[in-house]
Amino acid sequence: MSDAHQANSTSKTFQRLHPEWFFNLVGALYMIIFTVGAFGNIIVIYGFKSNKKLRQQSESNKYIWHLAITDLIFVCTLPFFAVDYFYRHVWIFGTYWCKVCRYVSKVNMYSSIFFLTALSVDRMIAVTRPTSHLWIRKAKGIFATSIAIWCSSLAMAIPEAIYSTDTWSSVNHTICGMSFPKNSSSQASVTRWYNLMGMYELTKCIFGFFGPICIILYSYAAILYTVQWKLIGSKDGKSRATKLAFLIVLTFIICWLPFQALSLQSALGGFLDVMEMSDAAHAFFRKAMPYAIFLAYSNSALNPILYAFTLRPFRDGFSAGKSFWLRQKSEKQKLLTPPAKTPKLLNGSSINHCTSMHTNSTSLTTEAKSNSIKRTV
Repeated sequence: MSDAHQANSTSKTFQRLHPEWFFNLVGALYMIIFTVGAFGNIIVIYGFKSNKKLRQQSESNKYIWHLAITDLIFVCTLPFFAVDYFYRHVWIFGTYWCKVCRYVSKVNMYSSIFFLTALSVDRMIAVTRPTSHLWIRKAKGIFATSIAIWCSSLAMAIPEAIYSTDTWSSVNHTICGMSFPKNSSSQASVTRWYNLMGMYELTKCIFGFFGPICIILYSYAAILYTVQWKLIGSKDGKSRATKLAFLIVLTFIICWLPFQALSLQSALGGFLDVMEMSDAAHAFFRKAMPYAIFLAYSNSALNPILYAFTLRPFRDGFSAGKSFWLRQKSEKQKLLTPPAKTPKLLNGSSINHCTSMHTNSTSLTTEAKSNSIKRTV
């Protein structure tokens, strides 16, 4: 079979794999995440800048500020991916933006999970060791941790910046993907390529999900143990802490588990041949992966709600800002409303004219009463 015929056949298979509505749906979902995520993260960043109580409440709140920044940067790339799906998975923005978008998405994947992990560990220390004064929970320690998270995230995503490309050899149209180069078509070179891709996918799974999730689960398990069994705080406080911890961990797992599970399946079965993948498994992977990516990306829109709107100073500041905006809108509307029309002036002021009429009417009424009294007498 010729290369051109094989490419055309693969492209037709790809088009048959997903119906037309699928591309429009995924593109629309990406735009929804972009809108909600951009608005929510901008509100969080502004809230931290304008609300002193939020900054002074806890030094660990700075992790939320960093989380909002990385989420905001990431959601700004989603319109590119949305257009990619609107064009039926055809990349039209060139190699440069392909590298930028994929690099930013992986930096966000690592940094978001790392910041969530740091926040979980900080809360665990605050609950389980409330009287301790560890360096890592002070301003300098949190600053150093944040710098380390940013540097490690930027470094671990470097392969995406180097090897991402807007061409793909298996289809006859341009798409944006990441692939290590093949030196030759020999069996040794192909095997080396599969091993590199498999190890890269496995590294993303371990450092981008399974490692941090173990730390997060341990942290919140320690929080729940301390709150429930050591009876720290009131009954209502215990209930709120339990619900919040459960919500944080559950949302994190729901958003990232499908994507990371499929990535792990791809690494072990698709590249490293540690496990066998049937044709049905390959087909399921191709169908399910876009939805899993959407779910993982949605975490960037949910993070502001879970980690910022649960803080009382932020909620109070947001409510105050909303009230101020409504008052300003009401006052502006009053200024734009035209004043009521006054009667035209006829031979002098309308007030004097009305006063004169009222005086005359009063005089006539008094005179009528006087005549009536005289007749009675």
